[in-house]
Amino acid sequence: MTTQQDQMTTEQRARTMIIIWFAMIMGVVVFAVIAGVKGQDQQPQEDMLLTMVGMGMAAFMFVVSLIVPNIVANQQFRAALQRGRYETDEEKQQAMNDLESVFMTKFLIGMALLEGGAFINLVFYLVEGKILAYIPVAILVAFMIASKPSQAKLEAWIRNQMENYNLENQN
Repeated sequence: MTTQQDQMTTEQRARTMIIIWFAMIMGVVVFAVIAGVKGQDQQPQEDMLLTMVGMGMAAFMFVVSLIVPNIVANQQFRAALQRGRYETDEEKQQAMNDLESVFMTKFLIGMALLEGGAFINLVFYLVEGKILAYIPVAILVAFMIASKPSQAKLEAWIRNQMENYNLENQN
């Protein structure tokens, strides 16, 4: 039995990712505005420990967002290709659906890591009141914006993965 996600076209999948992308960015932006308004009357603390920890966490989350999604995607990609022979048109379409789902998972993991780093800094701003905590938030949101998915990126990623897979298994 196929799920509704398996029956989506590449264009529909790309559109879904754009909606999720926009919602995740807006979640951070709206919370940043709320934190800014709420924290306006707050007297900043002298201690900047949480702000510094937040900056370190933001850098860590950025690096992790570049590594972990690719590791997960590579494992899922190989598992998807090893499931079947993909000789009929239906099997080939199922393979494409599987690979598109892998890209979607990769995208979501990367975005979630960036979003988490941004949110923790906003929470630290609410606790300490240091405007400095907004710097990593702005940087992470910029990376989130730069990660905008598209149908072309989805297709290029699948093509690139297939080429790499074929080169590795060329015996």
